[in-house]
Amino acid sequence: TQGDQFVAGASGGITDIDIALVNIDAADDLTLTLRSDSAGTPGAIIDTWIIDDALIPSTAGIVHVDADGLTNLVAGTTYWLIASAPSTSHYGWNLNDQDITGQHCVSVPSTDCDDLIETETLGAFRIEVDGAVVPEPATLALLGLGFAGLGFSRRKRNATR
Repeated sequence: TQGDQFVAGASGGITDIDIALVNIDAADDLTLTLRSDSAGTPGAIIDTWIIDDALIPSTAGIVHVDADGLTNLVAGTTYWLIASAPSTSHYGWNLNDQDITGQHCVSVPSTDCDDLIETETLGAFRIEVDGAVVPEPATLALLGLGFAGLGFSRRKRNATR
């Protein structure tokens, strides 16, 4: 079991989840759980999705989960996305490629994800809510760099006038 903390960037019902997974030697389904945040640790279960093991590639890939839009996220609120499987199955959650770190939890064999490691590289995922994407950590970094670049170019242009 492992999970990552994130802050919702938009409000609305969850319609899609994309998560970078690999099936190492699993024959059991993977459970993906959305949880509230409880003082920096995973809190109450908000919703759960089951991913059939046959849908998870044996090499790194993106797994798409269709959600019904009935589970709502609130912009600015902290949540946890937890991936867990029976102890006989081994899945890998591929890390984001931007070296973005944050609250990451790991538990073996528990599904509670109660061992917290604060400075781990976060897994790659994205959540879409009613047409708006809740950025995963890599997207947030790229967006921040873009805004910083725009700010510097504007400052430079104003300095030359």
